[in-house]
Amino acid sequence: MISTQTIPQIFHLLLLKTPHITSKPEWDIYKDHMSIKLHFARTKDGKRIEPQKGVEAFCPACGSPLIAKLGERRAHHWAHKTLCTDTWLSPETAWHVNWKNNFPKEWQEVRCVDEETGEIHIADVKTESGIVLEFQHSPIKESEIQAREAFYKDMFWIVDLHNISYRKVLEKNKIQGKKDDIGWRIFNHRELFPNVWLNRRAIVCFDYMGEKFDKKYDVILCLIPSGYEDKEYIVILDRNTFISGLTDNSLVTQLLKIKEKAELPYKLENTLEHLNKLGLTVKIPKTQPQTRKVVYKDMSKVNAIRRAYKKMK
Repeated sequence: MISTQTIPQIFHLLLLKTPHITSKPEWDIYKDHMSIKLHFARTKDGKRIEPQKGVEAFCPACGSPLIAKLGERRAHHWAHKTLCTDTWLSPETAWHVNWKNNFPKEWQEVRCVDEETGEIHIADVKTESGIVLEFQHSPIKESEIQAREAFYKDMFWIVDLHNISYRKVLEKNKIQGKKDDIGWRIFNHRELFPNVWLNRRAIVCFDYMGEKFDKKYDVILCLIPSGYEDKEYIVILDRNTFISGLTDNSLVTQLLKIKEKAELPYKLENTLEHLNKLGLTVKIPKTQPQTRKVVYKDMSKVNAIRRAYKKMK
């Protein structure tokens, strides 16, 4: 179990007021997509293969032909002959590759398909339990963050704050927070993290170590949303504990449990508000939460509501 009894005096991160977003000229975007390197391709019969000569291979996302690059100076990879239509793909840094290589090859670059729409994207890592891990080094637009969270649904973000000046720190400053019955609630998250990563649908994990593995910053800060803008939770781990916990699924289970408890009041509030709009009578006494009751015209759902409130106690 992760101990949240105390928050160590680790960092006070430099606040950057500007959002973590940017835009690029069309030519730069074209060059980026032409320089995308894939470590796995698909054959005509759908077999997943690593770079090799004499094999007809295709991009798992857009389906266009790929070329095997087997030089001595760079890691072997597949390259596109034409522009890839998957706009979520981007050139990888050493930081990105290092993170992916912490996990089994069969988890890396997994093809994900929306069965309803037919939309296809390649997840950086998809664990055995079905959780997608997206490693984000480059600036990203709010609209794309929302699109990825909606597409993958069960996912974690791992965000590199080392290369965008957030690693400038003043040691011995406490992360301000208070432990409650859910976990460690953080109060100064707006001062610590980029605005674009606050109140996300998914859990966001911040990495300050960088591709050079500076042990001074061996920490992962996991920000857990509640649905409310002013209420988020935090879990602090070292890198090895974080990686091993994702690999054996123990950390995934624990973080999702915290997230479920944190989001429950928000989800119930929205559900009850929706039911009221439908003309159903819902009364929840604000005093004495342990004796909360629901008066409901549609009695077929009352037990589900009661069970949900029981979990909040």
